Amino acid sequence: MIEHIITKLEKGVFHIIFNRPEKRNALTRSMYAGIAEGINKAALDKNVRVILIYGNGKCFCAGNDLRDFQDLDLGTERRSSLNWTEEILKANKPIIAAVHGYAIGIGVTMLLHFDLVYASSECKLQFPFVNLGLVPEFGSTFNLPQIIGYQRAAELFFFGDWFSAEEAKSYGIINKIFPKEKLIDEVTLLAEKLAEKPPEALVEISQQLLASIGLSEGRDYSAYGFFKNDELLNYITDTGKSGDKWKNLDAEAILFWYFQSPERLLTESPNSISYRNLPLQNPGEILIVLDSMKE
Repeated sequence: MIEHIITKLEKGVFHIIFNRPEKRNALTRSMYAGIAEGINKAALDKNVRVILIYGNGKCFCAGNDLRDFQDLDLGTERRSSLNWTEEILKANKPIIAAVHGYAIGIGVTMLLHFDLVYASSECKLQFPFVNLGLVPEFGSTFNLPQIIGYQRAAELFFFGDWFSAEEAKSYGIINKIFPKEKLIDEVTLLAEKLAEKPPEALVEISQQLLASIGLSEGRDYSAYGFFKNDELLNYITDTGKSGDKWKNLDAEAILFWYFQSPERLLTESPNSISYRNLPLQNPGEILIVLDSMKE
């Protein structure tokens, strides 16, 4: 078992539990690795029909533990930190979340990639990025408008205010609300009920639902040309503003900063070159670069 991540298989449901209650389940690099390992294990196990994700303690997830990422070595750790996003995006089994307490930052953006989301009545959610001068992560500026519409998404991202479980339900982010003391039990029962359904039918239904909102290739957004590393690298190196300093830049590293620690773009690059040397004027322009790659 990876530290702070508990996994177990019961009645066809693979439970992935955030277990760092003293830090409100703020995610560390090892926890991301544990999530990735768990989802991958579930995907390969024929006895697993559904994946259920929730947190121990008083909070679902308070976002990233930024201190844990401060000494990140991209040369050895970038791949493992990216694996969790890839495993979620290519998951071939339904993912359900049970959310209680607080869901902040990545604690909310990850929900946008799950199939079903249930919450406790007292749950509060927040996209805090703008308040920190950051760009929302994990493709959420693409996903959220797809779910709730542009204006509502803009309001949540622009102001960065808290919103309730009831509001999230009205927006379509959450499926149903349960009393806090019954949440895990009720959602576990739903997951077990879903696990009894024919798995092939569930996969096909999921694919058709995603296709109905323009995601004909499923959750893997690289299939739509959003994250073409070569094109991003060419954009950066061909602007004529960065010179030879960026000629060996790994574009995947830039995408890592976007998804995992966009705030670090303000002070450093993947090659420890000052952000001022980038041909981008602010972190938000990475969104423009990514959007320009749509096919």
